[in-house]
Amino acid sequence: MDFLLASVIDGLLLGFVYGIAAMGLTLIWGVMNVINLAHGPIIALGMFSLYFIFSLLGLNPYLALILVAVLGLLLGILIYFVAVHRVIDAPHLSTLLATFSVNMIIIGLGTAAFTASPRNVEFSLGSFTVGSITLLGTRLVAAVLALAVTGGLYL
Repeated sequence: MDFLLASVIDGLLLGFVYGIAAMGLTLIWGVMNVINLAHGPIIALGMFSLYFIFSLLGLNPYLALILVAVLGLLLGILIYFVAVHRVIDAPHLSTLLATFSVNMIIIGLGTAAFTASPRNVEFSLGSFTVGSITLLGTRLVAAVLALAVTGGLYL
């Protein structure tokens, strides 16, 4: 029974992070009326960037998130002016094709540059035990950050 409760709590904590990705899609759709099919690969590119900043520079991954966010903003501006700006008022199929093209380019370049091998940022915040349930510190911090970002978006 404890395993089931721990799995549910762990799933909820991870769900907060997935919720941030979903809110990004919703925000782009609501503000720009564009379905961004490149959203996932852009997130993956950000995580690969975080991995390399952590591995090569030894920067704390949570501090590196700030740098990755700035780089992601610049990439988003570039993608907007190169691919999306021209089709913003066109039929939805045009925006789908434009963002799908960006999707395929990022996946192709990312696979060529980083390979398909999984990588892991070896950084731990320890774990917390409440009764017989152990929760990972990284998941707790990610959930708190996700809630903070969610709150910030609603202000």
